[in-house]
Amino acid sequence: MPSLLLKNGRILDGTGGPERSGDVWIDGDRIAGIADSIERDADEVIDASGAVIAPGFIDLHAHGGQRIPSLPTADSKVHDGVTSEVVGNCGSSPFPVRAEDNGNGGYASASEFFDAVDNAGSSMNHASLVGQGAIRRYVLGRTSVLAKPEDIRAMRRAVERCLEEGAFGVSTGLIYTPGCYASKEEIAEIVGVAAEADALYSTHLRSEGNEIEKAIGEAEYAARETGVRLQISHVKLSGRRNWDKIDWLDDQLHRMIDDGIDLACDRYTYIASSTDIGTIVPSWVHDGSPEDRMERLRNPNVRARVEEDILNRHPEPDYWENIVISTVPEGEDVTYNGKSLRQIAEMRDERPVDTVMNLLAANRGKPSAVFFSMDETNLRRILTWPFVAVASDARIRIPRGDELKTRPHPRAYGTYARLLGRYVREEGVLSLPEAVRRITSLPAERLGLADRGVLREGACADITVFDPAAVIDRATFAEPHQTSVGFRAVIVNGRPVIENDVHNGSLPGRMLRRQ
Repeated sequence: MPSLLLKNGRILDGTGGPERSGDVWIDGDRIAGIADSIERDADEVIDASGAVIAPGFIDLHAHGGQRIPSLPTADSKVHDGVTSEVVGNCGSSPFPVRAEDNGNGGYASASEFFDAVDNAGSSMNHASLVGQGAIRRYVLGRTSVLAKPEDIRAMRRAVERCLEEGAFGVSTGLIYTPGCYASKEEIAEIVGVAAEADALYSTHLRSEGNEIEKAIGEAEYAARETGVRLQISHVKLSGRRNWDKIDWLDDQLHRMIDDGIDLACDRYTYIASSTDIGTIVPSWVHDGSPEDRMERLRNPNVRARVEEDILNRHPEPDYWENIVISTVPEGEDVTYNGKSLRQIAEMRDERPVDTVMNLLAANRGKPSAVFFSMDETNLRRILTWPFVAVASDARIRIPRGDELKTRPHPRAYGTYARLLGRYVREEGVLSLPEAVRRITSLPAERLGLADRGVLREGACADITVFDPAAVIDRATFAEPHQTSVGFRAVIVNGRPVIENDVHNGSLPGRMLRRQ
């Protein structure tokens, strides 16, 4: 395999320690040497003068696993310094899928999905959790039926198989169907399998706003009952009325850690979230198939109940202005992309609450949206908590073709450059060594990846070389399809993928499997 020499860089090893000057020697897919100066012949030499040589960034919370085989160049992520991502979050993984449901990009098993990724090739590495929502759908379908003891046993066996085949843990998305239909006791039974395997439990809480107190309590219950390693996904306080709960949240998370719970969190570097607009309506609306949901929302009596629920939970006068459609289902008006629900309602001459119900009643798919609901001061504070990794909460995007018709959240392109450019260089929220730790060794430790996330001899040669004076995100909410800049090189398993902000088309990535 080829050799590579990085010369004259500012080395940050990913542990949070101080930088040193020196060279890094890569032989094949491993780091073979780190020293003040290395003089030897190499197949390629990269001048890292003035640049930081760091471990490759690990995106601990990503999405879109089923699309990975069709997006091998992974442009949005590798242009942002990412060398590995973890999909299967928020209770949703592309496996396991029943045979009758296998027409929507799903896979019968974890192994089948992992093999598909390896066979397709990729510019970055991928790992996966298994989603509790996927497991529940596999055993019980899409309904809200109460799980019986035999159902719990079947779900536990399915999780065990996925972990044995290489999944790194279990995730829940407790605002999404069908995972939201599980009780806290059912969830503890399922994530208990992860605890027994010393795997990770990552949870999108049942509430990140009005009822966050109960939601944190539910996560703590699972951790105490099972001893599982707990990861709270995209930790936030959503909704203006909840912003002042930040002291309470700070105290609760530190208390849990002090009490011995193995807890960490992750967070993206923006104050807007993104998900489908189906989360606006109560979960019972989605019980069953998409057709069941569509039929319910055509019923005037059901619509009256849904409207009352929505307006009681979201009385804020600016609520509808702060929800911007990013991607509409096939066949829907693409001019809605980039417009708020208030604007779309005016275009359709209807109330925003009716617009939501009408869009969900007209399509099997659910429009995605960006929700502007968080506070910048809280974001900066959360980033200072030492147990918070930075993660994108986004799937891979390719800035060409039909993708350009969408208006996705810019975090898909700019999460890491924004951390390093805005929150480190411009605002000093974190030191550079600490910021690098949050995106390298911290996520690696949470996953149990012993040979990635750090620079040391013998470790895998996933390396990101960036200019700390120039690195910056360019993606915006108005113009999201813009890749980050300032990356001298992004190296995956010893082979450069990005060189001077240009993708070379290389596909050295692989599917990572938990051992």
